[in-house]
Amino acid sequence: MKNIIVTSLIATLSLIGYANVSLSGNRANEARPSSAGIQGATHHLDYYLDKGSLTQMTIIPPEAIKVSSVEIKDYSSGKIIPIQQQVDGRNIIVTFSETIQAKTKLSIDLKGVKSPNYASTWQYKIMGKFKDVKEEIPLGTFSVRTY
Repeated sequence: MKNIIVTSLIATLSLIGYANVSLSGNRANEARPSSAGIQGATHHLDYYLDKGSLTQMTIIPPEAIKVSSVEIKDYSSGKIIPIQQQVDGRNIIVTFSETIQAKTKLSIDLKGVKSPNYASTWQYKIMGKFKDVKEEIPLGTFSVRTY
């Protein structure tokens, strides 16, 4: 039993380096438009992948939020990154057509957002899968404020 616990602890600690990410950039995480009463808004975040080779990302919106689609661009070039997306409950699973390499900054737009008609700071969770790593790893949380 001790071996299982020690092995799990070592595996967890070895994966922590993958979670070294930044969920902000030159542009703030934002809602466009920022009015809570407008349905179909876009919630935006910039994401910098410091380490690893990202193959899949799961975006977990707050319970009161529904997202229609996701568009991801390379922040530097502005080119759209080809993805496959599927909705699993309220989670949005994004599979990249090509692996995202370390030191890449992504510009992520969550489009067609439907939210309650009240101002709030919405917390999205981000999980990731990396090449040669079986477990899904928490990458962080980002906040989007509506007024």
